[in-house]
Amino acid sequence: MILFSNQKTAFATCLGCQDAPCVFFKESEITPANFDGFPVNRCIDVCATGAIRIGDNGLPLIDNEKCILCGACASRCPLGAIRLVAGRGAVIEVAPNEAFLEATNSDSHNAELMRNLFQTLPTEGVSLIESDDIVNEITSKIQKAAAVVGDQFPNLLTRNLLISSGNNAAISRKGNNFMRMDIVLSNTMETSGVVEVEFGQDANMEAPRDVLDSIAVLVSRYNWTIKNTASFIVTDLLPNRRSEYWHIIQDINNVFGIKIGTITIFCLMLLNWNRKKLILLKNHNFYADRAIDSYRAEVLEPLMQRKLKLNNLPNPLVDIAK
Repeated sequence: MILFSNQKTAFATCLGCQDAPCVFFKESEITPANFDGFPVNRCIDVCATGAIRIGDNGLPLIDNEKCILCGACASRCPLGAIRLVAGRGAVIEVAPNEAFLEATNSDSHNAELMRNLFQTLPTEGVSLIESDDIVNEITSKIQKAAAVVGDQFPNLLTRNLLISSGNNAAISRKGNNFMRMDIVLSNTMETSGVVEVEFGQDANMEAPRDVLDSIAVLVSRYNWTIKNTASFIVTDLLPNRRSEYWHIIQDINNVFGIKIGTITIFCLMLLNWNRKKLILLKNHNFYADRAIDSYRAEVLEPLMQRKLKLNNLPNPLVDIAK
């Protein structure tokens, strides 16, 4: 919904952007800025399940049977013409909206000028409000998608959500056996990051060690620096409090001064739903270790700047179970 200066409101209408940012990434978004030797997976699809494509009429088309409500496409629409509907999926407003067209005076503006105008305006609001029912729905959708899409799905979904929340992220192409890190992050020539993706199980004790292995390779062979290399583990479920995982994370920080952040897929979706553009390389907002009392209260809710609308039962998607 768009609020105009005359206080009228209207749903945006898809303008059929020529570069279709809701469907395709730019080449620069999927390529690391400072790693020429990285074997990049060149897939530029915004949707990891292939739910959104360009239809015969030149406008985006969504297959709700494939949509998992991740919010990547919605967060990239410059006009906000894509809505997320629980129980259904992403919905694109493609029918001409007379109130919108009248308010934007489209007869004197071509689509590109209108898009550029909207990109300069402040964006607020939430694409989808979290709830326990939505969490259950998404969990089921992700499990089904993983079975259909295959081995590359976890890395593709993670990469796409990281890009849509304001990061440059690259994954290695399938079949590459020489570069073991799952995802490389970058935003400038000086700052970079590595991501280990643990999917289908909670983050295990090997994940932090894999991150250290990646950092060692990048520093030793490619002249990266530890100081300017951020590191993260993305998982679908947070390990419970008794897990050795949190001890290892803390040990690595104490000994090497390396803060490895821990993020769930659901956390990345929350960022997209709430239109949070979080440059992960500039902060340690996702760092948590055995000393943390509540991941939800100390990590997630400060980022969202509000209380999450979920029940108080420990949920491994958003908190650490005892």
